[in-house]
Amino acid sequence: MKKYPKEIEEQMLNLYKSLSEKDRRRYAGIEATKLSHGGIRTTR
Repeated sequence: MKKYPKEIEEQMLNLYKSLSEKDRRRYAGIEATKLSHGGIRTTR
């Protein structure tokens, strides 16, 4: 799995922390989809 640069990971985490629970789930779904097959299982 390709890792994001540290700076990008921090920005993503800050964004995630600012979201409501419903929006966090949506965001996690998008990230899991980007991982393709097995992505949802990997992010849990």
